[in-house]
Amino acid sequence: MIQIDSKQIILGESTDELIADRGFSPQSYGLNLTKKKGELYFSPTATDIAGATLTGAPITRALDRTLAGPDCYFGDNEGAFYTLANDGTFTKKQTIAADSFARGTSDLIQYYTDPSSVYVFATGLTTIIRFNGSTLDSGAPTTDFWTGLSSGVRHPMEVVEGSLYIGDYNEIHVTNGITTTEAYVTLPPDVNITSLRKHPDGKNLIAFCGRGQNYNHTRNSQGRIYIVDLSIKSWVSEIDIEAQVEGSKTVGGVVYVTYGTKLGYFNGNGLTPLKTLSSATTYSHEMDSIEDILVVRDGRYILQYGNLGAGNVFWRSYRTPVAQDITCVAYRGDNKLIAGYADGANGGVLQQTDYDNSGSGAQGNFFSNVYNLDSEVEIRRLRLIHDITSGATIYTEYYDHETATYKPISTFSAMSNTAVSRENVNIKTDLFQFTLSMGGDDIGFKVIRFDYGNIK
Repeated sequence: MIQIDSKQIILGESTDELIADRGFSPQSYGLNLTKKKGELYFSPTATDIAGATLTGAPITRALDRTLAGPDCYFGDNEGAFYTLANDGTFTKKQTIAADSFARGTSDLIQYYTDPSSVYVFATGLTTIIRFNGSTLDSGAPTTDFWTGLSSGVRHPMEVVEGSLYIGDYNEIHVTNGITTTEAYVTLPPDVNITSLRKHPDGKNLIAFCGRGQNYNHTRNSQGRIYIVDLSIKSWVSEIDIEAQVEGSKTVGGVVYVTYGTKLGYFNGNGLTPLKTLSSATTYSHEMDSIEDILVVRDGRYILQYGNLGAGNVFWRSYRTPVAQDITCVAYRGDNKLIAGYADGANGGVLQQTDYDNSGSGAQGNFFSNVYNLDSEVEIRRLRLIHDITSGATIYTEYYDHETATYKPISTFSAMSNTAVSRENVNIKTDLFQFTLSMGGDDIGFKVIRFDYGNIK
């Protein structure tokens, strides 16, 4: 008997499609494993954010942390800036022609000293722009708030204890929203800052740096980490690391980082790898969290990492509908996650998925691990035990290793009062992989079971 149940689902995806060290194959995508932990649900169809048309690819985002105003801010690589309001209204507010903006180089952050004095700051290639007010259109933006940034390096920003810090080559500037102190902290001249993150102690700053120039990943680049004590305006710890950190995100007191093709975390003394991603150079705006769940882009996929009941594990919850890599990830609250990507002539697209639902049009594919049955057997019956609240169509296939193709097992048109779907399958094989996809509504799978025996 082969059985996939809650014990496998909470183990997350395996290391590789041919390494069955966890619950299911990493070929799986579109999974919603947090709706009911231990049950296999699929994500609902992602919906396009309607309203303004993105001029370019979305590359930056920031959350509105005031009690009123929009949920999120977005910036694209054409210098256009947008708000996504509480009611879902998506509006283009400003286009900045005074500078250029680039994925990985530019940053966007909300900063305020009190709720009545709200600013949103953006960094371009050489300038810092200040938007006045939480809606980005309270008067003209100050496009020359700072005009001396070094071209060709990253310009990350971070807020620590009421001050906004800006990375600029080997210098960290600071502002209170009105005036700026240049080179508040100066790091050694042979490094450039690629990401800034508030230290988990809440008081100090972590500066992730490359060595020399900003290398892309066609070249080897060592990195360094500096722990900066802001009270004495100096770094107090220097750590050599094996690669230049590109992006960072703090979740539950853990500082997760991307470097090379790796996702890992800062362990206080260096980097600990967690997973190899499918593409290099994942930046901070392509990382976020849904409460205690880390989300990070992996090419055209969103990878989630969190505890389903057996420690932290990985699963893929989203795939772009076109073959375009994700350029921006944003959590807007209420279990709603947004993914942005370039879309040719249309500039860019933002899509939202509501993980409170599985919902109408649930889509994705679940792949089991590959089972080595040692000798040829006959798989006789398939049984699906599920939790269904409305009609759904379930597609089942298996991988035929002799012909290297997926072959259909059965299509179930499940009804609302159906808790078990059965099918006699009569498959003869010694290697078996099962795949399941959805063409309908809200359904959670509790048990997937195959009965097999020796060929008589």
